[in-house]
Amino acid sequence: MGELMRWWRRERRALLLLPIALIAIAVGAGSRVEEYWWARGFHEKAAVEGGWAQIVDEYDDSHLKYPIRAEFKVDSIRPVEVVPGAIDNPVVATGGQLWEATLKWKADPDVALVGCNIALFDRDGVQYNADGDGWDSEDYSFSDKCLPDATVGPRPELGSTAKPKVAEGDDPRPRSWEKTVLVVMKAGVVPTSVRVWYFLPRYAELPVDAGESAAG
Repeated sequence: MGELMRWWRRERRALLLLPIALIAIAVGAGSRVEEYWWARGFHEKAAVEGGWAQIVDEYDDSHLKYPIRAEFKVDSIRPVEVVPGAIDNPVVATGGQLWEATLKWKADPDVALVGCNIALFDRDGVQYNADGDGWDSEDYSFSDKCLPDATVGPRPELGSTAKPKVAEGDDPRPRSWEKTVLVVMKAGVVPTSVRVWYFLPRYAELPVDAGESAAG
């Protein structure tokens, strides 16, 4: 009994603090889970003004930081059977339907906009990315989904902390342009919205008129 009492006097402070420590660990773990979940989902929707979605984000890898600002609107979204301008037409996977989405863009020519993501969503919230998903062929190349092919504008240099700039010999990017992307969706469904994002949880979304889309 004497040994037990001595052990209790020696360890009672730690034992009394144990529930508090366990709660702190649980809270900390929950916070990390929430941060992980939040940063990998669509949670911060951008404003829409006059039919234009306002993209406001920032690139920050702790070495290089620069702002991302642009606007886009939907020009047209329609089902297509072939890829416009393709010499060797890529093959869509069985059960898929190819859609062509053309977006209008506006941005300051000095803003770096490399690396955007685009996806179409159906009425059930299923996501279809414009990155080659749904192709049976891997021969078709996909350029930057948001930028003009020949004038992408400022680009960061790999490994450099210098401000992004237009590559030597390239022309500046115009203040407005159009860009068409291809998306493979499940056959029989139509897009109801288009989303553009750089770094989640921020994203921009515009609705698509499913009736007009299906009609082409």
